[in-house]
Amino acid sequence: MERLSLKKALKNDYTMTVSLCCILIGGILFFLHDKFGLVISKREIKTDGSIVYSIIPGAIALFGILNAFRRWLRIRGIFERGVTVPATVTNSSFFKDRGRISYRYAYEGSEYRTGLALCRNKVTEAIGGGEKVFVIVDERKPKRSLILSLYSDNEEKPPSSLYTGGQAEQLVAELRRRTALPSLAIHARLADEPLALTTSKFGGLPYWNPAEAYPVGVDGRKLIMLAQLNMADIPPLEGFPSTGLLQFFIGGGDGLFGLDLDAPTEQKNWRVVYHESMDGSVTDEAVRSLGVPDSRCLSDAEKENFPFEGEFALAFEKAESTISPASDERFIAAVRESADALGLPLPDDSTTAYDLFGEDLYGGLAEQSLGHHLGGYPDFTQYDPRPLSDRHDTLLFQMDSEYVGTGGSPSGEIMWGDMGVANFFISREALLRRDFSDILYNWDCG
Repeated sequence: MERLSLKKALKNDYTMTVSLCCILIGGILFFLHDKFGLVISKREIKTDGSIVYSIIPGAIALFGILNAFRRWLRIRGIFERGVTVPATVTNSSFFKDRGRISYRYAYEGSEYRTGLALCRNKVTEAIGGGEKVFVIVDERKPKRSLILSLYSDNEEKPPSSLYTGGQAEQLVAELRRRTALPSLAIHARLADEPLALTTSKFGGLPYWNPAEAYPVGVDGRKLIMLAQLNMADIPPLEGFPSTGLLQFFIGGGDGLFGLDLDAPTEQKNWRVVYHESMDGSVTDEAVRSLGVPDSRCLSDAEKENFPFEGEFALAFEKAESTISPASDERFIAAVRESADALGLPLPDDSTTAYDLFGEDLYGGLAEQSLGHHLGGYPDFTQYDPRPLSDRHDTLLFQMDSEYVGTGGSPSGEIMWGDMGVANFFISREALLRRDFSDILYNWDCG
């Protein structure tokens, strides 16, 4: 039986740590007021005998005790009823003092995806995406689980991969040969000055012909331009337009960046627009007169519901990418084809992309799909929303989360929820026809 470590739980579990802080802070403030009548605030330390200054810290301490006790009972229950199974980390992200590690595992024929809110420290930050770990699963409620090394006194080795080192290298080489696609990596830089109306950019003032109806959401509000790509000014990419202006708009008021999870292809609160040509007489003033929103000057509500502030200048770099483990079903299908051609063992139906290779090879394949880019293969923090039969087989555009951290306002941060990523998919045939009416839009986060 696994031995639960109270020390590790207090050090790594965010809920336990916050509860302990509440107990300590509330207890200290209660003691100081109860014994000495002292009240400590941000501005001053004063003497006040009002009982309210005992009630508030007492309530904080009591909340911490109850919350810590409740969390401890859950952790202990998982260990008491726990079954140890191999798992693989799908995403790891940290911000300030906290973070989240998401992972996936199989138990009794079902696959589970879950995650843990953790404190930021050297141990938790060392667990990266693609790493193989053991988790302890509550057999009564298999969705509940804990990463064993963060809560247990026992030390375990991670599960081995399906292929030997030599086999894995052969297989990756075959995957690259079979699935390589050209792409354009996009490098974004916070612009110091407003960019030209028709230039490629993230955010800012979009080009729009005042004679045409500007895209609006279902609530009638004008959509905000997420990205604009002047296809004549960027390196050519096979199958993509070489002229014209490609624009991506999303809604800024629903908390989901315009996404409808039940209907991801319906362009209701988002839009993809392609201008085959542009009217050179259209000015910035003419566009502003339409009341078009600009990401450089959003309202407070719009700032809360849009992935960035400001405007980003873009640079493009030619690249080539291989199918990514992030597209699990498609990746496994490609691995089967490559393994069959090489005479290697075929993954069975229960095998996930994370069980195939060692950490280095897996990480190299996964990293290709990160970042902003046109074409190539997508990245996901959760899973590929497209079934194998889905017609949207081509990644049109991907915008990732990025933290530039300039220290100013805007900060240069692009943030999809909690370090997520957004994708726009199209069918190859529709792309060649320059028909952008049938797009699948998705974004997810850890």
